[in-house]
Amino acid sequence: GRQFVDDLAQLLGHVDVAASTNPTGTTRLGGDWYLEYASGAIESELPFAVAGMQGLNHNLGCTFLNAYAYYGGNKVGYFAGGAYHSSMVSPNAVHADPWTNQTDFNNNSGLCSSSNTAPTFVTATPASLSVAQASSANDIKSLLHVSDSDAGQTETWSQSVAPSHGTLSFTNATANSGSADIPPGGAITYTPTASYVGSDSFTVQVSDSAATPGTATLVINVTVGSARTVTVNALTLNAMTAGTAFVSQSFSGAGGYGSYTYSVSAGSLPAGLSLNAGSGALTGTPTTAGAFNFTIQATDSSTGSGPYSGTLAFSGTVNAAVVNGACGTSSGSTFTSAPGANLCSTGTSTGVTSNTNTYTWGCIGSGGGTNDNTCSATRKYTQTITFAQPAVQTFGASPTLSASSDSNLTVTFSSGTAPVCTITGGGALTFVTAGNCTINADQAGDSTYTAASQVARTFAVNAVVPAQPTIGAATAGDTQASVAFTPGSTGGAAVTYSVTCTSSGTGATGSNTGGASPIVVTGLT
Repeated sequence: GRQFVDDLAQLLGHVDVAASTNPTGTTRLGGDWYLEYASGAIESELPFAVAGMQGLNHNLGCTFLNAYAYYGGNKVGYFAGGAYHSSMVSPNAVHADPWTNQTDFNNNSGLCSSSNTAPTFVTATPASLSVAQASSANDIKSLLHVSDSDAGQTETWSQSVAPSHGTLSFTNATANSGSADIPPGGAITYTPTASYVGSDSFTVQVSDSAATPGTATLVINVTVGSARTVTVNALTLNAMTAGTAFVSQSFSGAGGYGSYTYSVSAGSLPAGLSLNAGSGALTGTPTTAGAFNFTIQATDSSTGSGPYSGTLAFSGTVNAAVVNGACGTSSGSTFTSAPGANLCSTGTSTGVTSNTNTYTWGCIGSGGGTNDNTCSATRKYTQTITFAQPAVQTFGASPTLSASSDSNLTVTFSSGTAPVCTITGGGALTFVTAGNCTINADQAGDSTYTAASQVARTFAVNAVVPAQPTIGAATAGDTQASVAFTPGSTGGAAVTYSVTCTSSGTGATGSNTGGASPIVVTGLT
């Protein structure tokens, strides 16, 4: 190697030549490179050429070199990746030929890496978002502006954590860096699960295009929709008659999301009828006459904080069946009790036993006349009134009484003791005086029900005990005194007041009574 260097120097006109046997790079890359042999005067002249510095930059493992400077002695400083670095060149000397020396270039500033400003979201985390239930492709770009002062990079938005109750979509979601307010390009949207109502959350990430990318994340908390107010649409039920197929009707819901399911939440359907939970259809044939009460509930298809429900109550009466048969000798007559064997027969039976119910029979002709051997019968049902015992009352009060019948027909009231109390048909009481008040409850019946048995309730009406009067002024006169006072209560029965006065001079005493202020006491001599 030494002979080759010397020969090469002579062949080139005695120029200075240097050679190295292991240019392995800097310590950062696993070792140093060494100048093993030199022929002639080998020295470094400052400032270094750009090409030489680029070679140094390569050996020191940096991606680029912005500038360099010689600081004197054996120290070389340079900027790589936006940061300052220094290398020691040792020894710093010029030697004459022949001279063999070794020079180390060491990176004394540590690893050389690029400096990068990571993007940051302009909106503070967590951000808030409200969207409607069943909405689609809600634009959320306004929440995702970022700041990144580095120029020449590309910002890219992506999903970091997926929503639990919806989906995120990113289409060409990029933008150029170099601004304090960078809106994302393309489209970024959030779509909640269609039926869902409640809270959701997801995280969006933005990254720049540096060799070592800078990233930032933003959590977005979402409120999806709000509670629904579900109602059951009003419906007038078709007439119902025992033994006759009901003309089907369907209940329907409103105000909720999606399809509804239907149920009876209170009471019960008339015997023989059924409700389709999916369609809300009421179908069947009533089997028993009488009153009914039931409540229909409609429930929507919302999930999350749903589903939501609404109700509507229904009441009415299943009419008694009309019985047709053969008419006997009493055609055209109407009776309010079970007929005898000679009046009418129904089916294979002759006559009808009323038991606790009443039948009304009448013979009619097919053309509207009589005596053509046909008849019809309508069964009437009994009803019972419920009337609670009123509490003891005080004169001057104005209570309202209530009662009900199991037929759902309206109960009316009347007073049995008008000198003590009166009452309206709706139950509003007025007391005339203290004493015992008797109130009667009645229900007259209709085409399906017989009149109910009257229910009477008696209760006491107590007088108001007057409060003690308040003495006002006592005015002395000639052998008399006038005493003014204020009654403790007014109204009701008359109250008598007694006044006694004593003369302070003679000690004479006198008394008097009266029903109003003032009362004059005489004889005070």
